[in-house]
Amino acid sequence: MVRTKSLLTRSKRVQLEGAILSKDELTARIDKDLFIEPLLSRDRQLGDASVDIRLGTHFIVTRMGGLSHFKPSELDEAEIRRLQERVSKSPGDIFVLHLRRLVLGCTLEYIALPRDLSALVLTRSRYGRIGLIVATAAFVHPGWKGCLTLELSNVADVPLELQCGATIAQLVVFHSKMVPLVTRDFPLDSLPFPTRPEFSRLGSENEKQEEWKKLKGISDLAKAL
Repeated sequence: MVRTKSLLTRSKRVQLEGAILSKDELTARIDKDLFIEPLLSRDRQLGDASVDIRLGTHFIVTRMGGLSHFKPSELDEAEIRRLQERVSKSPGDIFVLHLRRLVLGCTLEYIALPRDLSALVLTRSRYGRIGLIVATAAFVHPGWKGCLTLELSNVADVPLELQCGATIAQLVVFHSKMVPLVTRDFPLDSLPFPTRPEFSRLGSENEKQEEWKKLKGISDLAKAL
């Protein structure tokens, strides 16, 4: 009994760096410098260690006609926009997510993380259990500002009706080491703080020709050995 009490007493003094923010910490940071708006129902949306976030009203869908496959190595921005199109809805409208389809949506909330917090986007279990996967690229960097793009995928056996404004996902927020403020050059047709889902930037990956040359050189060297 004495040993157990000693361990419990010591554990109260432990500070866990990089831990998930609790409900009390989330509340304190939202009141201070963690921006999540509109937070329509703080009591319902704030969980023990997460914030429920809502499906927005803007989507990017693939034009299926005549499309046999994607070849990422040959896609540029113009080609991506030819193969995909934007769709807009209103709050409360239904978006039908068909089988084996990937659609880009976004959060209703505009989110701004301070530079000492990062986050993960996760599917809420009640939606995951009927076949919805909300985010395949789930990490949110410290200092992020904007509406998050959500990669919506249906792995169920039937189409899913998703209501714009429903709390389909949750944001789990972590302590992070303070990162420096970084400025970047953005294309003129791309917002630095997006309010709609963003198209894939595969085109920028294809521009890294020097890296591909290095990879080919490594491959040729390995074959010669």
